[in-house]
Amino acid sequence: MAEFFEMPQASPTMEVGTILSWKKAEGDALAPQDAIAEVETDKAAMDIEVFDAGFLLKILAAEGDEVPAGQPIAIIGTAADEDISELLAEFEARGAQSPAPTASAPQAAAPAHAGALPPAPPKSAAPEATATAFSWAGKEVNESIMESPAPFVLSGSQATAAAPGAPGGKVRAAPAARRAARERGVDI
Repeated sequence: MAEFFEMPQASPTMEVGTILSWKKAEGDALAPQDAIAEVETDKAAMDIEVFDAGFLLKILAAEGDEVPAGQPIAIIGTAADEDISELLAEFEARGAQSPAPTASAPQAAAPAHAGALPPAPPKSAAPEATATAFSWAGKEVNESIMESPAPFVLSGSQATAAAPGAPGGKVRAAPAARRAARERGVDI
């Protein structure tokens, strides 16, 4: 019997996923643990798998579409020639009630505070003469255990390590951070 294949919720904080690519085409046979699509979430890009054997009867979300977790992205059935007209009608009815966001809609759906920076702390008139105390969860932390990444240079014929953000160095950033930077025109 044919049924909807829904966008899985990969993490407790995941609200939407973006279809990056489809690994299978309509009509393809599916085996358990076959990757059906590659999806980008707020934390990572990953393959989503099917659990049962069957056939991919219909793709409901195009590459680049943002789909909320739990919403149908495909129809999967047990036979290649199953009638899916009822499921298509149900999907169309769902779409008429609440359209699924697409790749062009995230700016309108994003809350206004998402890109806001926290307010800057007030500047004091005179700099402090003593060291600043660090705290974590309301408890003071010994400054000597605080780590601070710093670029280093090896002497002699050994290579020089690239400073964070140096040209040619790869910057590690989550997909959500890369997308936010792209939307705001910021070079990571």
